[in-house]
Amino acid sequence: MLLSTIDIALRGAIVALLLVLAASLFRGFGTVLSGRLAAAFALGSAAHAVSYSIGWTSPVSPALAPVIALSTGNVVVFWLRPRLV
Repeated sequence: MLLSTIDIALRGAIVALLLVLAASLFRGFGTVLSGRLAAAFALGSAAHAVSYSIGWTSPVSPALAPVIALSTGNVVVFWLRPRLV
């Protein structure tokens, strides 16, 4: 098996798990601000897993720009989360 095939399989599994985590957090704690921020952090982490690639130097397509913006905004969510607990 090629290393790139394993990389794609692991990324797909991570994205699926993070999306399930975000959905369950939003469903269970959607009324609490801390729960919504935790769900947003899971979504941003999934976006980071989709957009990040080691050694990828091609220019960013306009279709991928919102996903990169979502993963970049994850820093703000990470900064806000501990201050609410």
